[in-house]
Parts: sequence; structure tokens; C-alpha cells
Amino acid sequence: FWAKIGEAYGVCSADFYWRRLMGLVHRLLMRMELMLWALTFVDDLLGFLTKSRFWLLSSTVIATLMALGYPVSWKKLVTSMVTAWTGHVARASPPSLAPSRDKLEKVAAFLEKVAVGQLLASDVIGTGVGRLRWCTSTMLGATPFLQPLHQWNAAVTRAGRPGALHRMIAQLLLKLIAEAPCRK
Repeated sequence: FWAKIGEAYGVCSADFYWRRLMGLVHRLLMRMELMLWALTFVDDLLGFLTKSRFWLLSSTVIATLMALGYPVSWKKLVTSMVTAWTGHVARASPPSLAPSRDKLEKVAAFLEKVAVGQLLASDVIGTGVGRLRWCTSTMLGATPFLQPLHQWNAAVTRAGRPGALHRMIAQLLLKLIAEAPCRK
């Protein structure tokens, strides 16, 4: 099961201290064997708990966080086997984290334009490559193919057409995205 806990955003505005505090909280919860592992993105905590003791562990995690003075946003608290988290879909069985379908559709639309060699404005290229980098962070094997696209993005100042290499990479990434294990 996943436990997704949202905190009050203002607490994490002091970046240096917030990262160390979150690291301490993660280590504490895992040392107490309350979570198998946890992820944090800015002010959202995603923890993986064992199914057999889920309710005991989730209530203990929340009580521990509240005892530490950790700000919990009750309206953002979710416990489930599948949850949307920062544009990804987190599944407990089998354990996986994949980009959500809507994010993949935006990236696929950009890649289709690149694959056919369409003239693209520099801001469209920058946004598309940035989204592509973000989506492929959980797709093993896709990241090494992004370097030529980043170079193309850096070289284009107004508008540009993708070269043959960029079109081939776009076709390859479209095939990888079509096989992505997103569930939502």
C-alpha cells in the first residue's frame, strides 16, 4: 500500500534545512521499520508500507510525524494500492513508478512532430525536451537518447527542423512510450 502525505508548503521554503529534515525523517521512519522506503518531492511524502500491517503502520507513521511536529495536510492524505503522485502513477503491486498517461500523451505529441520533421519554435523544442527528460526519468534505457535532442534545443534560437538523427530518436522514444507501464 502507498501512503501519500502532503505537508504545508511554507515549511519547505528553506531548501537546505528542508532536505536535511526530510532525510532525517526518512531514515527515522525506516529505522523504526515503519516504511520500506519513501520518496519526497518538495512537500509531498510517498511511503511504501507492507500490506499485512498496513493500518497499524500507517497510523503509527502519522502519529510519529505529528509527534515530531511534521505539518500534515489532512486533505492531501491518501492511502491506496495505486495513487497519482507528482505526475507519476505509483503502484504497490507490483511496485512501480511510471509517468501518468496525460504526461506521456503530451510528450508523445511533441515526439510525433519531431518524427515527421515539422518546423518547431525554440520554446516548443525547449518545453518538449524538458517534458521528455522528466518522463524518461522512470523509463530505463531512454535517457541516453536525449543528448542529441538537448543539443538541438541549445542550437535553435528561433525555429528549426529536426535532423535525421532526431527523427530516428523520436520514433524510438515513441515506441518506448507506447510500451510504458502507466496505469492511469
